[in-house]
Amino acid sequence: MRTELQARVSMWINASLDVELAPLDGGTSLTLTQRGFVGSEREQADAAIESTSGFTIVLCDLKTLLETGRSAGLTKSKAKLISASL
Repeated sequence: MRTELQARVSMWINASLDVELAPLDGGTSLTLTQRGFVGSEREQADAAIESTSGFTIVLCDLKTLLETGRSAGLTKSKAKLISASL
């Protein structure tokens, strides 16, 4: 068992995404930072808002899965909405 958790992962999804994990009060802190959105200021703001919404849904679904052993289906529902809008 690891007693010290510190990780940083960077990846690209239309912008740079930093994922940071750090110990916090016996648990783990997760920080997601996304940079480099392209387009006009309005397009960048819209992309940032949509990205925040997506991460929120995924993390809420993951929390439910970890606490109950079952997914709430939030990520699947959001994926269906995205597919329907294309």
